[in-house]
Amino acid sequence: MRVGLIGATGLVGNATLNQLLADDAVNEVRVWARQPAPFAHPRLHWNAVDFDQLRGQARCDGLDAVLCCLGTTTGKAGRAGLVRVDHDYVLAIATAAKSVAVPCFGVISALGASARSPSHYSRVKGRMENSLQALGFPSLEILRPSLLLGERTETRCAEDLAQACAPVLNALLPGPLKRYRAIGADQVARDLIRVAKQAEPGINVRFLPLT
Repeated sequence: MRVGLIGATGLVGNATLNQLLADDAVNEVRVWARQPAPFAHPRLHWNAVDFDQLRGQARCDGLDAVLCCLGTTTGKAGRAGLVRVDHDYVLAIATAAKSVAVPCFGVISALGASARSPSHYSRVKGRMENSLQALGFPSLEILRPSLLLGERTETRCAEDLAQACAPVLNALLPGPLKRYRAIGADQVARDLIRVAKQAEPGINVRFLPLT
């Protein structure tokens, strides 16, 4: 299997990269990032690109799936920056993949994503999902995790507080409410890779963790 990955330096993206490289069923991992490769690996093909030129610079030919783990926050990037990263860049890499008939596109969205949401963040995620659905991939995998757990390189005070409370809060969310539980980045990465391998036809919106 040959997989493309964007967002590999983020929390979920880094976990996805490590798991793909550890998977003997994956012959190639083609990464697009702003910065040079942090390490070398015989199956890793790292491409430093200008994200504002993704459609022209991201070569997706020959790939079985492209996985997108891009994401930022309004606090870090501002309202316009959030749209650029979480919608425009995602659509750009998806368009590049669709133009060379990549059969499966997988993306990390968010619980509560809706183009009609009063929340700017959730609204942008919802618009992103709608834009991807319009491209018509044979298999589109949209994963909607709740709060992400893991060690980030940046500080997000609200998330740090939520992570500290997660064990108690998760215990209060049994059965059908488990989709609202905080979830580890490693688990999200496992689920993303799993659905990419299965490449189920159609538009598939997944709540995590997968059963």
